[in-house]
Amino acid sequence: MVELSLLLHIALRQWTPTECVKLDPEDNVKGIAYVSIEKAMNGKEIDSWIKLLDDNESPIKGNSKIHVKLQCFDVSKDPIWNQGIKNPNFTRVPYTYFPQRQGCKVDPTSLGGTHGTQAVEYFARSKVCCVRVSRRANGIEEATTATVFFSQHQKTVTVDCSIAWDVLVNFEQRWRNLTESASYPLRDLLDMVIPPSLVTSLDDPKTCNVQCFRSMIGADVHRFPMNPKEVDKVGLLWQRNNIIEYGVQDTYINAIRRAKNFIYIESQFFLGSCFA
Repeated sequence: MVELSLLLHIALRQWTPTECVKLDPEDNVKGIAYVSIEKAMNGKEIDSWIKLLDDNESPIKGNSKIHVKLQCFDVSKDPIWNQGIKNPNFTRVPYTYFPQRQGCKVDPTSLGGTHGTQAVEYFARSKVCCVRVSRRANGIEEATTATVFFSQHQKTVTVDCSIAWDVLVNFEQRWRNLTESASYPLRDLLDMVIPPSLVTSLDDPKTCNVQCFRSMIGADVHRFPMNPKEVDKVGLLWQRNNIIEYGVQDTYINAIRRAKNFIYIESQFFLGSCFA
């Protein structure tokens, strides 16, 4: 007989009523423990030994048990639920790699403004090669003429603040995951560009808090932390020997559902803010 002790602190942001809470150990499944949904929903702490069952809900060999301690609360008891930015304790969407940035300027009325012609003229006598990207899959001829650059969507949202550095870090992490070459190290840029800073005063009624979100696993990113403690420290999750970032999912669950107003920006990557 094997007895295991397990202390669970569960944050259930989505709850679908079922007959029981299923505790399914990861990796090599030895058995499944079930907790009555009625016991879990009454708000009282559950602290008991539960038998491990097989797929047919029969006790596994050896009558092993697992010690479970858990307590569930209604979401309405969350002090920051449906409060938007009124609650100062809501400082960021949890379990995300990038923190929330303050003092940002957001202009939702902008156009693309890519200044393609000016860029071509500026780099005309340099080693920089500027080529227009065609908007049509078969428009090869368009790429031979350097004219006005077009973004995929002419209506854009301009965000000016230190969030731009988070976007840059994201790009470098994804790029270096594919190749170590042809990438200028960010640390070498620090002496060449203006460091991250507040763009607007925190007292400015038009100031915004902005956060960069993404969802991916560690295999898609260069040099994610590998130590479980470091993984937790930067807001990621360690699951089945994989490092996982649920940024987009947790954004919808934790922020957009409780926000009074929000703006989202979506391109090849999902960037968002729900505190505008």
